[in-house]
Amino acid sequence: MPFIGAIMAKMLFVLMDVHDLNDMREQSDQWCMLMGALAACALFTGFSQKFSFGVIGENVAFNIRQTLYRKILEKHQGWFDERDNSPGALSTTLASDAQLINGVSTEGVGSIMEALCAVATGITIAFIYSWRMSCVCLIIAPFAAITGYMGAKRRSGLGEEQDQSKS
Repeated sequence: MPFIGAIMAKMLFVLMDVHDLNDMREQSDQWCMLMGALAACALFTGFSQKFSFGVIGENVAFNIRQTLYRKILEKHQGWFDERDNSPGALSTTLASDAQLINGVSTEGVGSIMEALCAVATGITIAFIYSWRMSCVCLIIAPFAAITGYMGAKRRSGLGEEQDQSKS
């Protein structure tokens, strides 16, 4: 995604520097084709990311269900007489716990990996174009993150106060 921002900036510079309309058209066509190639690349990588993490998640859920089922079968007969160990409760546990772990392991990891790659690529591009400005932005970034976190906590606190005042 950081590359898309850089390409859009280049396209704006092409549009601002209008001396020859034919030259502007050729340059804008080149940048548009590059943007289309990046869009196709984003489509392919997004699909492969979702597919790969989906397959990994299904394999993890299958292994958890298989291990849990094996452990249930190893229990003695008296264990099944307890109310908490009824067939309905055990089948619910087999279905829900494995899916919960699957959702946490695949969706979260994919988003975190995508965000980390975007940040690393953005920082690299920033240092290529202007290392001084990049250093200033990196110094300011923790302060911006802290204020964003504090603002989110404040907004969530205001929502809780409104909920308490309504009751």
